[in-house]
Amino acid sequence: MFSKYDNILGFFAGNEVTNNKSNTDASAFVKAAIRDTKKYIKDEKKKSIPVGYSSNDDEDTRIAIADYFSCGEIEERADFFGINMYEWCGNSNFKSSGYADRTEQYKNLTIPVFFSEYGCNADRPRKFTEVGTLFSDKMTDVWSGGIVYMYFEEENEYGLVSASGKNVKTLDDFKYYSSEINKISPSYAKSSQVKSASSTLQCPKSASTWKASETLPPTPDKDACDCMAKSLSCVVADDVDDSDYGDLYGYICSKIDCSDITSDGAKGKYGGFSYCADKDKLSYILNKYYEKNGKSKSACSFKGSASLNKSASTAKSCSSKIAQATKGGSKSGSSGSSSSGDSSSGSSSGGSGSSSTSSGKSSGAAHFKPASKAQDCHP
Repeated sequence: MFSKYDNILGFFAGNEVTNNKSNTDASAFVKAAIRDTKKYIKDEKKKSIPVGYSSNDDEDTRIAIADYFSCGEIEERADFFGINMYEWCGNSNFKSSGYADRTEQYKNLTIPVFFSEYGCNADRPRKFTEVGTLFSDKMTDVWSGGIVYMYFEEENEYGLVSASGKNVKTLDDFKYYSSEINKISPSYAKSSQVKSASSTLQCPKSASTWKASETLPPTPDKDACDCMAKSLSCVVADDVDDSDYGDLYGYICSKIDCSDITSDGAKGKYGGFSYCADKDKLSYILNKYYEKNGKSKSACSFKGSASLNKSASTAKSCSSKIAQATKGGSKSGSSGSSSSGDSSSGSSSGGSGSSSTSSGKSSGAAHFKPASKAQDCHP
């Protein structure tokens, strides 16, 4: 869609997905998205468009997350790293704003780094006195400029212009920004001087503030998910709302091993069907529960939340895909056949995330309340 436009500078695979030390494992899935997007652009022979990530400036994760997205193989790492920086408020300066510290911390980053958002609005109108420093020799050896947040005025009051219908009016912020940006004369990088990326950083080690694994989720394979879904004899009923899936996941995964559909970005463990759509994953474990209970009709009921699929079948071409997935999952970075459709490399298993196992056979079918009254569910 966008490759035909000559003003496309790059794509962000994510913005502040990891925003504190409690959710750093999510970065493994964003990095996988970068890998898959870069491969898609290359495979489609589109013009070269860089793919990167935009992070917040969290004190616990700022160094590790920058290193994480710039480490590893060229095919996996980000082409650029952006930081949403709002530390310079009012008439601050290079040192007190934190710009000096950030410049020192990122000076060895091996990919381009810039401010993906900047423009503190604690004092309005914003005078943008940071522009001269950002594009000065103090910072241009490390930083590649920045993007002011934001163009249109909204309730958060960060706009450069206000818009009403077809009428656009510049605000005082625009006047000050225009004045400051027209004063600068930075030294520009030249494409003729750009060399192919070769050096990289060591990926950050697991720590109390950083848990993302170097092992990335596999590339989603829509064909594998479709094969799995068509082979199932017991499936979730079509009228079950996806908001009720969690209770079904929670109960079933307390009775059987759900590791085939769960994923863990901290440990780098991803089930063979972990990237499939939530509905297909739920049907997979419903079918597994059904088979474990001797294919009893009552084991595929759950008060109407599940039903038997009389058209279940496994095409010859599907056998190897299903076998690979159920024998330990796809390898990280495998291309699969498609990353489109409902498949996702997201970290959620769609339910409780449990991967607990239950030794021995479940004692009969579950006595389950209707999914629409999931809060009353009990075995």
